[in-house]
Order: sequence, then structure tokens, then C-alpha cells
Amino acid sequence: MKTSVSAFALAFIVVGCGSGAPPGENDVFNTQRSNEAASNGQRQAVLDACKPPFTGANGTGGKLTRAFCGVALPTSGADRTPQRWWDAAGCIADHPTAFSKSCKQLFKATCGNGDNCICDTGYKLDEDDTCIPENSCDNDNDCKTVANGKNKCSNTVEHDPPQGQCVITCNGGFVLSNGACVRCTPTTCAAQGKNCGSISNGCGGTLSCGTCITPQTCGGGGTANVCGGGCTPTTCAAAGANCGSVSNGCGGTLSCGTCTAPQTCGGGGTANVCGGGTTKFIFVTSAIYSGNLGGLSGADAKCQALATNASLPGTYKAWLSTSATSAGSRLTHSTLPYVLVNGTPVAANWTGLTSAPLLHTIDMTELGGSPPSSTGGACGTGMVYTDTNPDGSANSDSAGNFGDCNGWTTSLSAASEMGDYNESNSPYWTASCASDICSYQTPLYCLQQ
Repeated sequence: MKTSVSAFALAFIVVGCGSGAPPGENDVFNTQRSNEAASNGQRQAVLDACKPPFTGANGTGGKLTRAFCGVALPTSGADRTPQRWWDAAGCIADHPTAFSKSCKQLFKATCGNGDNCICDTGYKLDEDDTCIPENSCDNDNDCKTVANGKNKCSNTVEHDPPQGQCVITCNGGFVLSNGACVRCTPTTCAAQGKNCGSISNGCGGTLSCGTCITPQTCGGGGTANVCGGGCTPTTCAAAGANCGSVSNGCGGTLSCGTCTAPQTCGGGGTANVCGGGTTKFIFVTSAIYSGNLGGLSGADAKCQALATNASLPGTYKAWLSTSATSAGSRLTHSTLPYVLVNGTPVAANWTGLTSAPLLHTIDMTELGGSPPSSTGGACGTGMVYTDTNPDGSANSDSAGNFGDCNGWTTSLSAASEMGDYNESNSPYWTASCASDICSYQTPLYCLQQ
């Protein structure tokens, strides 16, 4: 056994390792590589580090066999040939975890197939077979090509060994991820929980997330790009509200609860305050109309419009009947007292309204004023179109003719039945005078439902 042969073989492992065939005899090695040829002691250190069993402090355990590595690790005789050393180096590439750490350190890199050394993760092989950081430039200040971006060296002067770092800049619409430029999907203001100012869209662009309503400012509440601060929200109590929803004065909404029946929200005439429900309003309209009211629905709409204009709460319908529909069948039979808009009682409830003299004449408009005079001719100036009996049924004569101006659709000659708002006695307040004229202009009675 000659030292020169073994040392020559170890040099192969250190500088050009792999599991392929060893270099040919005519290959020329530079001085640096020749100087790396191992001494007998160094070669023995490789053998000791790489052969089983791995029981040293740096050993990983395990055991190598011919079936595992292709050949046994050379220890003597003819096995100490360049080819055997080459195959042993291949074992480190094929089974890196089966070799001790000290063995890897002696080889200075993990060696693989194809006559190239494979560097550890995060490193790459330079032109001198040296493992350098992955993002280092090469000796010519070149960097590997990156799709959808540029990869340039930070150093403009060539140096051996290289000193610059490769810096990747991605094209528009792409972002750097794990050393590659990948397509970017822009975010949104909502996705980032922002509602004011400008933020990055995550792809190199900018998003405008709006402005704040005074007195709030962008970030004023302590969170960047979120409106806040500068405003102290009010409360339902401070706003004098106890039902429905109201503004908190800072761009938000307060829920102030619900009312207990029979009260309704705003039922007393004040928005967001429970009221009404303890009485029902009844009034005579401040406007006068002919017998052409647009039918029952048209008359109801007139009552509602006047009540709404007067800020009266609730829903209103006219005290009117036709030959097909009576007032008693279409109006709510309230269990609450009927009162004028100033609170004066008219009847204790529906039963009191339809079965006994009224407690007071219905002689006040929705505005709290005196009712207008009608043009009732011989019937008088306090006439009100009704065609309704005191009990709420439709009024007709002995021949069965109804005084409803043909369903309250005509102002021509037709039968009409009218009450007198100056009367509280039954039946006169609702059935006081019959006529064959529907051109008279009279007000209407309106009841809260």
C-alpha cells in the first residue's frame, strides 16, 4: 500500500466528490486542490469518522453494509483504490443522515451524483467548489435568473471570493416569497379593517379607505386608519328616547328599546318616545269635500294625510259606510277612550261611541281648531258625510236606498246621508239629514285605529 495512492484518492473526495467515475489520469488539478490531499493521519481520521459503528460524541448511529452503500467502506488491501473512495463519498450524498457529523465536516460539503458537491440548505457551490450563502453573487457578480423579476448583485466590483449579495426586485403585481416572485392578489380596506386614510394593497399599490366624519379623525381612537376619537357618543337617556333607533352622534346607532302595548313608539306625538295607546283620537277634518271622495280608500287617505300633517300618531280612517261595507265592519273597535286632540273625552270606547249619546260633540279639527262650515243647503252648515247609523251599520231608507253618493265616487245628483258635528245625541251626530245632492262640500269624521 502506497501513501501517494491513498492520499490521491482522498483528494478526489475533498474537492470533486461524487458517486460517478473518478477523474481520468490526464485531468490536471490546481495547486490548491493538490495541497488538499490528505496525510495518512487525515485519511485515517476520515475512515474513523465514517465507518460503523458510530459511537463517538458526534456520531448519528446506524450501520453501513455493502447492500446499503454499494461497497463496504475501504479499510485495507485492494479496497483502498480511488474507485472505492469515490463510492464511499457517494454514500454521504445518498444517505447523509447515516454518516457522522465529523465525517461531513471533514468533507466540508455533502457530495452527490453528477460529480458535483451538494451544499447544505441555504448555501450554494461557487466556481471554486466552495459552499457560500445562497444569496451571494458569484465571482463575476452574477445572480441566478428569477422569473417575474430581476436579481442583481449589490457589489459592482468583481471579487474572488465573491462579496456581494443578490437582491431580488419583483415586477409589478408580484411579491417576493421564499426567493421567488409570485403573483400578488391586492387586499381591500374592508379586509384589513380600515375605513380611512391610505394603506398598502400588499402588491406595491395604495388603497384609499375614505375619510372620517367630524369630530372623529383617522386613527383618533388609537388604531391606525380607523376613524375614532374626537367624539363622545350620546345615550338614549341623554337623547330623551326610550324606543326605536337614534343616532349616537358619532356615526353610529343606538337601539333604545320597545314600548309596552298599547303604547307605540312615537304614539304620543314625540319621535322615539313611547306614547299614545291610552286613548284614541277622533276629529272632524279641517278640509271639506264633495261626495266624490275616491271611495272609502280615498276618504281614509284624506284622514291619514291630515293627521300626519298635524303630527298625530297612529293610523286613521274615515267614519263612512257604503252599501257594500259598513263603518262598523271596517274600523277598529277600540277598548280605549275616544278623545278630541286636546284630550276632551268623546266616548269611553267603541261601545260608548256606537250605543249611547256622545260625551262631547266631535267639533274639533286635527289641528285643534273649530271645524269648517259645510255647504249643506237646507241640512245646515254642520253637516258631515257619513251614510252610517249610530251603531256603525250602513244607513239606508225604507226602500233600501243607501246615501253613499254611489260608493263615495260622485259629486252629481245621488243620495247622501249626513251627520251634524254640532250634535252629541244619537242618532243626529251621525245620521241627521238625507239629501239627493252629492255636490255639497262637507268635512269628514276621522278615527284613530
